[in-house]
Amino acid sequence: QYVLQATKVNTSASTTLTARVPAGDLRDCSGDNLLEDWLGRRFGRSSPDVKIFLDPAAYNFKQTLLILDGLDEAHDKVGAVVAWSLRWLKEGKRSIIITSRPSALPPDGTVDSELKHAGFERLELVDLALTDAQSLAMGRFAEEDEKISQRAIAGLARYVGEPLLQRPLLCSMVIQVLLHRLESCRDADPCGGLDICTVYREALQLMLRGVSRSAQEQLRDVAADKHADNTRLLDFVDLPVEIAALAQSSKLPLLERLHNGFQIFHLSFQEFFFA
Repeated sequence: QYVLQATKVNTSASTTLTARVPAGDLRDCSGDNLLEDWLGRRFGRSSPDVKIFLDPAAYNFKQTLLILDGLDEAHDKVGAVVAWSLRWLKEGKRSIIITSRPSALPPDGTVDSELKHAGFERLELVDLALTDAQSLAMGRFAEEDEKISQRAIAGLARYVGEPLLQRPLLCSMVIQVLLHRLESCRDADPCGGLDICTVYREALQLMLRGVSRSAQEQLRDVAADKHADNTRLLDFVDLPVEIAALAQSSKLPLLERLHNGFQIFHLSFQEFFFA
């Protein structure tokens, strides 16, 4: 809806059409145009999203930027997804940014060599520094209790040099956990006993507030089973009624709603359930 509204006020073809596509989803797609198949599966074959990507120029888009996120999640189809990406690049004014865990792109491996030959530049993400984490925290706490936010920001210094602070997702979760701990008990030490497993456990508790324990356990089992099958798609029928109802109304931040079901918004949470 946002894209369609933007095209109505754009009279010149100067806008870049940008889309994030989970590479893991392309693993299950077929045909010559994996993007078209993915759009159809995700939004419906007759949706505006499909029409826009089939003919961006008709909607005043001059070029297309595809963010292919999480190449490692394509598992055994990494090579096929990359091959399709390189073919897709050859048509029209198109660009791609590929993100991946290092495991899928070992330096000088076959896929890495193909991407270099096609003109891709390999960039390694650096760890967050303390100042980065504190800036992130200040942005998150802009409207929170100032005393609480300052204590949480100060508390981040205890994790300098540890993954809890260095990884953006983990750092964001730590910030939310610290905030909740401080709100729950202002006199306690909010940083005590925090490790990666504890952060994931408490972050999940925050995301699943109001959901019964039995429904949470069912969701954990479903997510773990899907992970064993190398898929993130959770069908409507797979989920407890209680959770499906919350997810459909966008009241459950852990789950992202798709056209044909749901998926946990980040793979690491599914891995946590599996572990």
